[in-house]
Amino acid sequence: MNYITMDYYRNTYKPLTDGDDATVEHYIGLVCDLVAGLIGYKPPEKLADWQLPLVQRAAAGWVEFFLGHPEVLQGGNIKSLRLGRLSYSEGGGEEAGGIPGAVAALLADTGLMYRGGIYAS
Repeated sequence: MNYITMDYYRNTYKPLTDGDDATVEHYIGLVCDLVAGLIGYKPPEKLADWQLPLVQRAAAGWVEFFLGHPEVLQGGNIKSLRLGRLSYSEGGGEEAGGIPGAVAALLADTGLMYRGGIYAS
């Protein structure tokens, strides 16, 4: 399930951090899989009109985060870092279960992460 495309990432989201086509496509696929798991594998065409833009911004932000900090995926020893609107902190703070804070906030606003009393993270 692709919530975003290369065109969306580059021309609608307009990231501060970009990469070569192959790397961006790789991260788009990875992030779309991660987002799908967080929102209960709801396909893009089943999202409400107001939910899809939030999910797309969250996915694009997560791609930008990974592009700017690939060491996060490589198990690097990172305590905290910030990239524009996104941030990562070890041990809580602005991070929710490994999800950059801004991404978690956008996805939480969709209501799709709610699992009967708790929010998925």
